Amino acid sequence: NSIIFEGLSIDEAINQFGAQLPPQSLAVKLIAEGINSWGRDILASASAPLVHLLATGWRSDNKRNSNDKIPSSELILPPATGMLLVGPEGVGKLHLSRSVAHVLLDHCAAFDQNELLNHQRHREDFPSCSDYSRGITCSGTTLQSIATVGSSLDGVLEILAEDYAHLANNDIIDQGDEDERSSRVRRRIVEHIRIRESLGSVIIIQHIENFPISLLSDITKVLSGKSYTLSYNTSEGTVEATCNGVLFLFTSRKWGSRSIFRQIQMKDGITGLHREHLISSVRREVNSHTDMQFSNHFSIIAPLLPLQRQDINSLLISKFDQLDRTLRGTQWKRLEISNDAINLFVDEDHVEYFDLFRKDTTNSDKKSDKALLTFSVSGAMTLDQNSWWKALSNKIVDGTRRRPNDVAFIDIDKESHETVFCWMDDNDVSDHCKEEWRLLI
Repeated sequence: NSIIFEGLSIDEAINQFGAQLPPQSLAVKLIAEGINSWGRDILASASAPLVHLLATGWRSDNKRNSNDKIPSSELILPPATGMLLVGPEGVGKLHLSRSVAHVLLDHCAAFDQNELLNHQRHREDFPSCSDYSRGITCSGTTLQSIATVGSSLDGVLEILAEDYAHLANNDIIDQGDEDERSSRVRRRIVEHIRIRESLGSVIIIQHIENFPISLLSDITKVLSGKSYTLSYNTSEGTVEATCNGVLFLFTSRKWGSRSIFRQIQMKDGITGLHREHLISSVRREVNSHTDMQFSNHFSIIAPLLPLQRQDINSLLISKFDQLDRTLRGTQWKRLEISNDAINLFVDEDHVEYFDLFRKDTTNSDKKSDKALLTFSVSGAMTLDQNSWWKALSNKIVDGTRRRPNDVAFIDIDKESHETVFCWMDDNDVSDHCKEEWRLLI
């Protein structure tokens, strides 16, 4: 329990974030350990009250009194650090990145709101920067909403690397166009860091494999301590930003995923995975994609595991829980759904699954051998792309009468293969359900 994450023990942090990501407790623990160690070196040479909460707010022995009024400009920020979240599609890399960003930056300048407001006023000059509103709590519900909907968070910049990729329609674009794309994303990052000077920030870069190599190289120098600044050039000169207090969160669905599946095969399933072996294998794969030993400059590499059927089941239930909480008291008293309905919509007819066998398993053996792992090809994204879920949620919101005193119930008619929406009196012990509408599956 010596490791603290937002004032929580590791186990509590896993419970906080892992509730939405059942198989990702290892990734959560690695990230928590990385943030816990961030800034430890400067605490050895500086008085704790002068060190920014980014470096002190994660350990119980260094908690600062929340009534302190030290201006943020006088606080010492830890050097920039970077983490890489890898794993196949739809396993929660962006979800976890956004959740961590919220918990981390919820500390930022809370003791000096005037300074924060001054920084916010400057944001109008840079509309491309994804800076966000504050004041939300760290409840599991809020974190799920943030990660699912992408709610804005103050101090967070999200970059989708495809928007600045050097490939277009599988053809190499001309060098001038590539330089322009790299220049635009470089400017976004530098200006975001400048706006958040003395406050700290999080930069989430999705799909690092598509990110401009020249900028990636410069960020690597910052993470390795060879440089402390990023810059871009203008006709009037160089614009520079000091990167202290910046957490770079990179995600990749290509770098590292092969190693995850290979380790699952070698260890006869997920339960046999060894933490250090898995991380070492992922690091080697990441390094094989660049000539700069890229993975060595990350404080943490967090592998996220593929989602199995029971995980998709849990995520679908979470979607209904979120819908229930959103409309409870206005649309219905509460929303319930039958197990038959949940199980039907996570089966093979609605979700594409893949069976992973041992590496030496032949096609004939696959007919008799049990798969090491059966996972969703698209992960949680299969629910976002599910036409039934979209039709059902739209029907509930736009085509259902409001009965805030009654219980809404969703079930499946197994004979007609229709989704049935009905109402129940919460005090009626007969469980009689008055049907309102049906939706063909």
